[in-house]
Amino acid sequence: SSAKKWSPWILSWTIYGLTFLFFPTKLLFAPLFASLFILSFLVFKNGKIPMPSFDKNFITYMGIGGLVGLVIWVDKILAFSATYLSRTKSIQIYSGFSSWMIFLPLLPSIIVLNWYYVFLSPILERKLNDMIYSMDKENLQKFIFKKKSLYTAIQEIWLKVFLLTSALSILFAAIYSDFYGIGFIRIVGVFLLPAILTNISIVLNSLLILKQKKIIFKAGLFIIAVNLLLVTVAAFGGIQMLKNYNGQSVTLTCLMIAILVMVTSTALEKWHSPHIPVLRGE
Repeated sequence: SSAKKWSPWILSWTIYGLTFLFFPTKLLFAPLFASLFILSFLVFKNGKIPMPSFDKNFITYMGIGGLVGLVIWVDKILAFSATYLSRTKSIQIYSGFSSWMIFLPLLPSIIVLNWYYVFLSPILERKLNDMIYSMDKENLQKFIFKKKSLYTAIQEIWLKVFLLTSALSILFAAIYSDFYGIGFIRIVGVFLLPAILTNISIVLNSLLILKQKKIIFKAGLFIIAVNLLLVTVAAFGGIQMLKNYNGQSVTLTCLMIAILVMVTSTALEKWHSPHIPVLRGE
């Protein structure tokens, strides 16, 4: 049932990838066709175009969703913008940039995101609901056991996600490096960066369950600011490595690993001692 729930999302990503494969120079086709598919599915399922009610909660969660999405996409959006600016202005921001740098390194993240939402996220939700039920209906000993079980589950899930995204990204980088005869060190940052950003996104999404909106906003805005700073340095600074997209990806990867450690550490503290009234919606 979980796979069925997320199948339209998986199909949308498949359409996105196939569009990139057949129309690699038409950069807007992939998001356009994928979005049209999802919209068509919603219209078919509901019998009409869904009209959201713009109350306070809707706007807040739309903002959080957009921010978490930007965590994964901000470096790509800035890279496209910088490349476009280079074509229209005399300033040269990046060299060696092409559309493969956007989609191909994202493939491991797409695979892991689908795996997480289809198989791992339901486990987390079930254990969370068990803990809340135990708090109301069972004795203290059972509640403490289920609380520990939930904390162990979140650690195991994050570890699996972190290891799989990193392993797949390194594998994809090695295959690409061997196939095209490019040095592995030269491109590994491009492949690892989406993996690290995806891991941060998943941790931030888990904090949303605990209603930790301030942490999500702070982390998301900080990541966006770091990306903007590096693009500015690449455009106007004297660090030549950052003027190449590969070089900037290596730098960003190192910075994002540090941010991932900080965000994960903060999130583990929140999951270790969750604020129970918040979980119950009180």
